[in-house]
Amino acid sequence: LCERMLMRISLMHEVALAKRRGGHPIDDAVREGDRVVAARKKALEVGLDPGFAEDFYRSQITVSKMLQRADFLRWDVAPPPEKPTPRDLSKVRKEIDKLDAEIVRDLARLRPVLSDPRVQDGIVRT
Repeated sequence: LCERMLMRISLMHEVALAKRRGGHPIDDAVREGDRVVAARKKALEVGLDPGFAEDFYRSQITVSKMLQRADFLRWDVAPPPEKPTPRDLSKVRKEIDKLDAEIVRDLARLRPVLSDPRVQDGIVRT
């Protein structure tokens, strides 16, 4: 679970670069809503509480946007390097979508530990 979460977070710099170079805003309410719906759907498929999955993904989205905003601010001071050329945003998003599904499966596998409300609350707040 942690490894996949780190992989997802590491992709945010690539997302930020693609958005910056493409003139796209950081916030994308439609995409964010779609990801939350996908997480809830996957949670139901694997027997995980969809409300927990939604809370978890909303936290992931918040962290992702914080990283992207930090990159944008850094690039306001010193432009991003010309190389490497960022991958197409849609390709990066496909990778993120795959990780999202794997993360929900990981959360379901950890359900015995995650069933403790104190653990759930700690993860969501983290």
